[in-house]
Amino acid sequence: MKDAQLFIGITLTLACCGQSLAQQSDEEMLAEAQKRLNAQVFGLQQKPARPEWQLYIENASANRVTPRTTPPNYWQNHFTCEDIQQRSHQDFLDCHYYYHVNGRYWTLQEMVVNSSPPTVVKRASRTVTIDQFDEDALEDYYEGLKAVIQFLGPISSVSSENLEAMKSKSGFGSLTSLWNMLIAKMDSAKIELDEWPAEAKQKGWDILGKRITKYNKMFEQQRDRALKNDALDQDIKDQIEQFELLTESSL
Repeated sequence: MKDAQLFIGITLTLACCGQSLAQQSDEEMLAEAQKRLNAQVFGLQQKPARPEWQLYIENASANRVTPRTTPPNYWQNHFTCEDIQQRSHQDFLDCHYYYHVNGRYWTLQEMVVNSSPPTVVKRASRTVTIDQFDEDALEDYYEGLKAVIQFLGPISSVSSENLEAMKSKSGFGSLTSLWNMLIAKMDSAKIELDEWPAEAKQKGWDILGKRITKYNKMFEQQRDRALKNDALDQDIKDQIEQFELLTESSL
């Protein structure tokens, strides 16, 4: 009888000890797993975020985007991308992508030099100085052409449902009003270009002609799609259809 009681006592003691050891082992495993998880989370928190311009470069490279070749109008040849970060966020990103592709920053080039002296017209008691031609006219046309293409892109495929929202966002009552504002600069530039001497026209086209030709092709593609878009009013379609592009022969 005593032997049986002793056996039962020993068995219960071993069972309790085993359960205690099992519980302790589970707790140690949980504690170790928690330590590993904490270390991983801490490591993620300490890992610095990648700059946005690096992500922009990767995305543009993956989509084979052509780098913007024309710097902003406030660009100076001694600038780096960091010098314009506070001026324009998009210019800052474009600058980094251009540097990534070309290995250098934008360089301002003198387009046309007016070597002829200005015409001086005397009127009674006053003297008025008049430049022979606007040296920036071709560049103004080039910048205006790119702006018009950016306008044509969205409206060439806009749906009737989104058209009103687009008008409201633009701040104009109609797309025709916005269109007229965009092409006003280009029309003015073409008037000034008519007064350029032949030599200046040739020099200007040698510098910008190749790029203008490419953008003209993009314009024609966007124009064809816009004219086929039933969501657009006939008024804006007529304006787009009648616009005449500048070419080497017309210059």
